[in-house]
Amino acid sequence: MKLGNRTAVGIEYPFLELADCKISTTISDPNSAGQSSDRLPWFWSSSAHVTETDSSEADYENECMSFISQFNLKTELGLVYRVNWLRARAQNNRWDEELNLTKHEMQWTVRWYVNRAEAWRVRRDAAGQLSRGHMAYAEKQMEMWNNLARVSDQMFSNISNDHLTGWHLVA
Repeated sequence: MKLGNRTAVGIEYPFLELADCKISTTISDPNSAGQSSDRLPWFWSSSAHVTETDSSEADYENECMSFISQFNLKTELGLVYRVNWLRARAQNNRWDEELNLTKHEMQWTVRWYVNRAEAWRVRRDAAGQLSRGHMAYAEKQMEMWNNLARVSDQMFSNISNDHLTGWHLVA
């Protein structure tokens, strides 16, 4: 989203105070007891004009409003449904983001294991000048990291159909 006129921003938005930045459970846990006297910071109820750059935001707004108009909800009741709908949409967006991060973390984990195996391969190759014990230890470490990469990649592939394999045997 883009803010409208930049010169009007200072007029439409009050200065952000430290008290406005404190964590409140009013948003994250809306049904907890004792919240009737809680006051949210000004930016939660700001009516400043924001111009849409992403059509999906407008689509969400239209979907929400069509839901409200389908059931001929009164204004006050419609507002309650709209707020709850927006909260559910925000929760869904957080879940989508978490799923995306989890899929990436699965790939990063496999890549980390492969990276460790490659690091031990380099140490093994360099240990050829030192002793057979050093080489044997490096081989053991390389095998351990290869196994971790292989097993985790296999498990992630079983969990997620769109998991991109990042494992390859380091020898």
